[in-house]
Amino acid sequence: MGDQVDGEAATVSEIPHRLTRLQRAMVKTMGNAVSTAALSQVTREVEMSSVIKDRETRSPRPSINTYIMAAVASRLGSHPMLNGRLEGREVMVPDQVNLGIAVSVA
Repeated sequence: MGDQVDGEAATVSEIPHRLTRLQRAMVKTMGNAVSTAALSQVTREVEMSSVIKDRETRSPRPSINTYIMAAVASRLGSHPMLNGRLEGREVMVPDQVNLGIAVSVA
């Protein structure tokens, strides 16, 4: 899978980058999360004009993700299985809402 240049696959080279101690800890944590989280994905179109208006009135201006995460966190209590993590053949459901988001720092 590479880009095509004049009908031939382009060669892709990789440059190794040594991870910092913090990055190694993040990789370990994310790896554990991916292997234990009950992952799900939902796609919806949402009318956000009221969020955009509210966002314009605040300083500093919060990101759209802040509003989305607040909305999701407020509803997770009503759907506890979406808040669980896998352990063997069981889903462990915490008695509190746990919501995380991964973002690129590059």
